[in-house]
Parts: sequence; structure tokens; C-alpha cells
Amino acid sequence: MRSLATAFATDDAAETPKKSSPENALNKAAKRLAAHRWSRRQKNLLIGLLMALSLMALAAVIWADQTGRLGFWQLRTELELESALAERGLFARNINLRGQHYTTQEEVRAALGAYDREPLNRLNPADMAERLNALPWVQSAVVQRQWPQTLNIWIEEKTPLAVLHRAGQALVIDDQGELIGQDAQNLSATLANLSGRGAEQAAPELLHSLAGFPDLHNRFVGASRHSERRWNLYFSPGLEVRLGTGPIADQLAALQQLQIKDQILDKDIVALDLRNRRPLILR
Repeated sequence: MRSLATAFATDDAAETPKKSSPENALNKAAKRLAAHRWSRRQKNLLIGLLMALSLMALAAVIWADQTGRLGFWQLRTELELESALAERGLFARNINLRGQHYTTQEEVRAALGAYDREPLNRLNPADMAERLNALPWVQSAVVQRQWPQTLNIWIEEKTPLAVLHRAGQALVIDDQGELIGQDAQNLSATLANLSGRGAEQAAPELLHSLAGFPDLHNRFVGASRHSERRWNLYFSPGLEVRLGTGPIADQLAALQQLQIKDQILDKDIVALDLRNRRPLILR
């Protein structure tokens, strides 16, 4: 058995660290340098590989674009996406149309360019609204997509004011004096009937002035424009009133006074000429 003195005795040789030789130090430094060089070489190889792949991808895109394959792939992808959306029910099954009265549904559908099972993502609301605004009766239009299957359309139509008879045609005039189109709804039975060159532009002033004289307006049937300067008015049951070139409202006020005083519209006369200071009655 070892004695206590032996057990606690220190071994100087064991505690003293071994000194590395110069050769060992050179070997370690050489290994570290080689490892560093290999790491840099790996990074350079990786960067070169990425650059080569990028150049190859760019060349492939250019080649696909020049040969038309890129457009074909894009189209095929879009069609596959639209088909998938349609299969999931994301197509325009329902079209809600509001504000349409004179515009036909056939005109609306043709302007929309939307067909059954058309995916909503393919429908452009702004383009649709622009095409709807080009329709004769449409003043303004708003189109909205409502997912998954609904297309909402709001239409504000022009206000018909009168019907212009020209060259055998009946054309509707709006409240701005613009021609809308053919009188397909037979509005001539309820609106004022006008004729003469320049009648459409002068119609708003005449009819708005007449609205201020209810007694005259209720019996007004139509008017003809002469020399693009003045009107001949027609009242039921068959009286013709020839206006001058002066302010229409003043002449209508004078006619209103004659009606109040003498019931001129009810007399058995053919025409009343207001172009002079003193009215001229033609029997």
C-alpha cells in the first residue's frame, strides 16, 4: 500500500506541459492554410455555379420568348387556372342588372362580352363599364364583381325628351339635345314630336320653357323648327301657334295671357301668329 506521503506527492514530470516542436507548429499552420484555401475554392465554385445557372435560365427565357413558347406557356397556365376556377364555381353565373329600362338585355350582354362559365378573374369591370357607356341609351355604368359567381351592374340611362321626325325616321332626343337613336319603344305616343333642321339642339330650351306654363304644356302636341331660328307650336285640338325669333319664355307668357283672357286655344281657328306686336288670328 502506498503511504500518505507517496499519495500526496506531486509528479513534476506529469504536471509539466509538453513543448511542441517547430515541425509540429509548421504542420498545423499548413493544415489551416490548406483548409482555408479549400473553403474559398468551394465558395468560388458555388458562386460560379449559381452564375452559370442564372445565365442558363436567362438564355432559356430569351429563347422561349423569341420562339413564342413563353407566350404559349403563359396562355396555357392562364387557361388551366381559369378552368380550375370555373370548376370551383368562380364564374359569372348570376348577372344583376339595375337601372336598365330602354337598353335591351341583348345589348347589355353583347357589350359585356361575358358568357356562361366565364371565370370572374377574367372579367375586367372597367372595360365592361366603358363598353356599356358606348351604348346609345346609357349615360353612365358601373360594374362590380361579387365573388364567387355574381356580376353586379348599375346603369343610369339618358332621359328622353322628345321624338324628332326626319327623313322618314323617328329619333329620340335626350334632355341635352342629343340624338339617342331610333324610337324603338314608340315614345312618340307620349313625348312631344318635333321636326325641322336644328330642332334637336333647340328642343331643351323650348320644352323646359313650356314646363313653366302648365296650361300650355298639357295641351302641347309638337313643334316644327323653321330656318333654325324660330318655332311653330301645335296644341290640341289642332291649333298652330307661330312664334317669332325673340325669347321663347316671353312669347309663351303672352300666349298664356291670351288663353286666360280669351281662351284662345279653345276657339275654332286654324293658326295664331305671334310674330308681330299684335297677334294675328287665321281662321
